[in-house]
Amino acid sequence: MTARPLSIADELAIRSMFARYVHLLDGGDAEGWANLFTADGRWTRLNSPPRELGGSGKLARVGDYRLQIARTPQGWRIKSIDCDLVPKAD
Repeated sequence: MTARPLSIADELAIRSMFARYVHLLDGGDAEGWANLFTADGRWTRLNSPPRELGGSGKLARVGDYRLQIARTPQGWRIKSIDCDLVPKAD
């Protein structure tokens, strides 16, 4: 499947969405952050779950991210983010 080129407006909207993603996450605005996802959107950490779920609880700084985005009537939204994170060294 060949991806069609994005318009400049779409590219700017997607960049803006990811800027808001980081801003809302850093600001602790969980509701605003969740609103960046589609209704069936998901965020999945593929390795080491949080300590509360039996994981190491270590902070992760880098890793491999796979994402899907979708155009919705409300604009561009995140369909899924899968993270395979590398825990920060002690």
